[in-house]
Amino acid sequence: MSHRIPRRHTTIPTQQLLVRLPEDLARRLKRHVPPRSRSAFVQHLLEQALPPDDGENDPLYQAALDVERDARLTAEMAEWDVVVGDLGRILAKAGSATPIPGDELPEGWPDKTA
Repeated sequence: MSHRIPRRHTTIPTQQLLVRLPEDLARRLKRHVPPRSRSAFVQHLLEQALPPDDGENDPLYQAALDVERDARLTAEMAEWDVVVGDLGRILAKAGSATPIPGDELPEGWPDKTA
């Protein structure tokens, strides 16, 4: 079975690299990927395997930058830090897991925890 990766005609600069592979892996590459498709094949694998070089195209990174630049959002985030901290202290004092809706005793049943 051979792999065909569509060739991309782009105007971005390219760079030729020398990559050393174990002989058995190089044989498999040559057997399964046609000669004029190997660069595109390797490019596709690298694009899938490597994280982005920077956050310019990452929507979460852009959202985080927007929050940092917005004084109102930064202040709101600081308030949430206090709320989350307070919740942790409250749960620590409670000494047990947070009840889940539906875990309540039916009305009229004796409460053995009191």
